[in-house]
This record gives sequence, structure tokens and C-alpha cells, in this order.
Amino acid sequence: SPRPGKPEMILQELANAPLSLGSYTLLLFSIASLWIHRNPQIWGTALLVALLLGLVAERVQPVGFGAIVAFAFCCYASWNGRYSKAFRISLGATVLLLSIALTAHLLPGFNNWRILDSFTLSENSTPYSMFLNFDQPLVGLFLLGFGPPLLMGRKQWSDMLKLVMPIMLTGLTIVYGLALGMQYAAIDIKFPAFFPVWVLHNLLLTCVAEEALFRGFLQRHLDSSLERYPWGKMTSLATVSLLFGLAHFQGGAAYILLATVAGLLYGYAFQKTKRIEASILTHFLLNTGHLLFFTYPSLL
Repeated sequence: SPRPGKPEMILQELANAPLSLGSYTLLLFSIASLWIHRNPQIWGTALLVALLLGLVAERVQPVGFGAIVAFAFCCYASWNGRYSKAFRISLGATVLLLSIALTAHLLPGFNNWRILDSFTLSENSTPYSMFLNFDQPLVGLFLLGFGPPLLMGRKQWSDMLKLVMPIMLTGLTIVYGLALGMQYAAIDIKFPAFFPVWVLHNLLLTCVAEEALFRGFLQRHLDSSLERYPWGKMTSLATVSLLFGLAHFQGGAAYILLATVAGLLYGYAFQKTKRIEASILTHFLLNTGHLLFFTYPSLL
């Protein structure tokens, strides 16, 4: 019979932990609500209830709650024009450090939920585990919740998609081709049982957070700082893409290279459209294609 942690058991495992499930459901809602009506009263209330449920379910501990409050204040104040420039710069540095710590799961007080444990999706792929993280998604929520405006309305989305689609299709072809050429991945068409859960996890808990940090925060600030130089945008794109690649060091040298190339794709989509949604969507579609059509996460 299937053991806990196998794909066919994920929904049952989620249902068996209603407090944890409620906590993560509200966390997902708070992030998704940013594109419905970006109102801090809405996403902030959903997050607060998610945190309270998380405390009861022991997914979040009091020390983690304190880190969240500090991070939220720094994100809010760093974008608030009422404060002095020097103070906002110092807060921005703090935001960067806390974002890295949350993304790398370095801060205490979080008990992320492992719902898939070392499962092999196909005979020639490496084992895969899936965590529902509580710490990393907060980076995307606060950076985008307090940051520049997001896409609203059909016309804005349509205009963005017209610009990004050629970039996306060309870039995905290059990244997939490179992965095949390096024998990092092989063609492996499948539809995993956990795909619906994976979609919510990868889009809202992973891609939003990573793109908010690397493109929405780092690249946006570097683009602005270097815009007076003719090589400024290229330098910004290359620097942030390399940092994005290095952040994936746990996958080895091949993964660093592929992540760097993918970072160039996401960063260029962001620069071309000036919309964080372009890089989020490109990132998510690349990951989705990887899961459905290639060995995942990599060849043995």
C-alpha cells in the first residue's frame, strides 16, 4: 500500500492536518490577492490568521513571528517616501539580508511542511522532495505587497504578454536545449498525481518569492543605479543572473550554469516589459515544462 509521502497520498496527508492546511491556504490566498486587489488590510488579515493557525499547528514559532514583523516593517519603510533616503537605504540593506535568510531557510522559528519525501518520479531521475515553505513566500508577499504597482486589468496583462511571449519561447528553447545537451535532463513526458499541489506551490510559494527578490528588488535597484551608463542594464542583468545561479549551488556546477542562463531569461523579460509578472510567468512556465516533459529534477 502507498506509504505517506507518495504522490497519491498527498491530498490525504493535507486533509489529515487541517490546521496546517488552513494556515498554508490562507498564506496562498494572501499572495494571490495581490493581483485581485492589493490592499494590505486584505492580504495582511489573511496572513495574520495564517500565522495564528501556524502557531497552533507549530509551523511557526514565536521567534519566527518576531522575524516576520521586523521584515514587514523594513519592507514597508524602505518604500515609504516619508523617511530619509539614508534611512531607507539602510532599511533596504536589511531587507536584502532578511530576504536571503528567509529564502535560504536560515532564520529560526519555521517548521516547513514536507509533503513529498525523496520520491523518484521516473527510473532515471534523482529523488525529489517537496516542502510547503512558510518562510520563503513571505519575501514575495512583503516585497510585492509594499512595492511598485502590479498588473491590474486585461489590457495591462495583454500588453505584457505581447512583449514577453517571443522572449519566453526563445528562452525556453535555449534553456531546455542546453539542459539536454549537458545531459542534465532527458525527455520524460508525464503527468504526476501531485501536479495541482505542485502548481500552487511552485507559482505562489517559489517563483513569486524568487522573482520578487532577484528581479523585483535586486535588479530593479541595480537597473536604477546604473541607468546613466550605456552598459548599465547589461551589467545589472548579468550580475543578478549570476547571483541567481549561485543561489542554486546545492544542485552542483551544471545546475548553477543552467540557473544562471535561466536568470538571464527572467531578467531580460523583466527589463523588456518592466513588469515583475513577466519574469514570474516565464520562471513558472520553464519549471512547469521541466516537470511535465523532462526528467525531474534531473538525470541520475
